[in-house]
Amino acid sequence: MRRRGRRYGRHGGRQLTVLRLPDGSIFFVLALMFAMLLAGRSLAGLQMEHALAPAMFGVSIVIDAGHGGWDPGMVGSSSEEKEINLAVAKALAEYCRAAGAAVSLTREGDTALADSKREDMEARVTLCTAAEADIFISLHCNSYPADSSQHGAQVFYRQGNTAGETLAGILQNALQEELANTDRSALPHSASYLLEQLDIAAVICEMGFLSHAEEEALLVSSAYQWQLAWTLFCGLVDYLAQAGAA
Repeated sequence: MRRRGRRYGRHGGRQLTVLRLPDGSIFFVLALMFAMLLAGRSLAGLQMEHALAPAMFGVSIVIDAGHGGWDPGMVGSSSEEKEINLAVAKALAEYCRAAGAAVSLTREGDTALADSKREDMEARVTLCTAAEADIFISLHCNSYPADSSQHGAQVFYRQGNTAGETLAGILQNALQEELANTDRSALPHSASYLLEQLDIAAVICEMGFLSHAEEEALLVSSAYQWQLAWTLFCGLVDYLAQAGAA
């Protein structure tokens, strides 16, 4: 049975089904494929043959929920960034694991990886290296109280990292097409320790602005968090399908 998703964004994003996939459940994967066949269209620029191909099988993906523990990240009127980051990271991990990826989360609870920011960042890089990751995606929320009209998700990569730039562009396109509430472009990040240390396809995704009242309300919504995870999952599969075809 097909379920209708919610529309998000000022321009009314396309309706997508929000599916929660338990780890290792092939039945949910088959149901997802069947629903996509019924829909007869692409998701986030993802062609049907890409979605049904085993593009993600065996791929090592590290999903980094930014901040945690003593470090709340950005703080909104009624939210803390660290909680949103973790919720989306867990949802994205479920989608990727159900598609056959080997997924590592840098944290699975409200904890920091070390007692100082520098050591915490180093621990995330160490985890990524130990996992022999093919892809690294760090999830964050933005904030700019000086201009509360600022909104929209945006993906960043390290200048000179071709794989990271390609992945960032595909994820940004997915966010634009499926959420329809951002007109931002993928950009190089000028000062990210994480991205500087990683030579794989590594990106930072700022999922929206907690200083924007409407966007904060979306970001704390469980339904929107799963929608974000689904959109990023589609972008990851599209990236892997394109890389495999190259």
